[in-house]
Amino acid sequence: MMNLSKIIKWSASAVRLAALKAGLGLRVSWPRGGKPVYIGRGARIRVAGGGRLDVGAGLYLSENCLVQVNPGARVILGDGVFMNANARVVAAESVRVGDRAMLGPNACVYDHDHAFGEGGVSGDLVASPVEVGERCWIGANSLVTRGVRIADRICVGGGAVVTRSLEEPGVYAGAPAKLVRRLAAPGGGVSDGPDGKAVAPHLGDREAQVALQGGRPAAPGQAEG
Repeated sequence: MMNLSKIIKWSASAVRLAALKAGLGLRVSWPRGGKPVYIGRGARIRVAGGGRLDVGAGLYLSENCLVQVNPGARVILGDGVFMNANARVVAAESVRVGDRAMLGPNACVYDHDHAFGEGGVSGDLVASPVEVGERCWIGANSLVTRGVRIADRICVGGGAVVTRSLEEPGVYAGAPAKLVRRLAAPGGGVSDGPDGKAVAPHLGDREAQVALQGGRPAAPGQAEG
């Protein structure tokens, strides 16, 4: 049975979700059925005119998250996507986040940069599509930059900067992010443990844990919102 604090938490989320639906209208495609969407305190969804956001069942936005879709851009958040506190997904062209992917606290996914040349930085944007695969784990304070494709079942360690596509499942760390550990067995990536909480199998060795320090998001049922 759901305890009182969870009832209050999910009731507050329902109010926030209703306000978002009323304000965003047809610019957002919300799931019909499946697990409910959770909207935490201070979480923001901004979709400009001509933009489009597709939301999967069970999306979980922790406190102060931001999902922003600029004019003419599109963002797709798959089923069960989890964004921890202050995580950001911002699109000027296209961002897709696969089913059951997780973003740790302060993780950022941007599909664009400001133009920069001999005259310095300008307000013009240079954009290329970004894709984060299914059951990926983007650790705390990490940055995913424009034009990057991250394949399924990849873990990006806390504080990493992803500047090129990552194709081989495993653990990546550093700036720029490099492969530091291959998955020990097939079928890795973020999955559901026996208690229903998210776990990342095959990442128990010391090297992988060092890469992950600071990057583990709270389980969806426990995150503050």
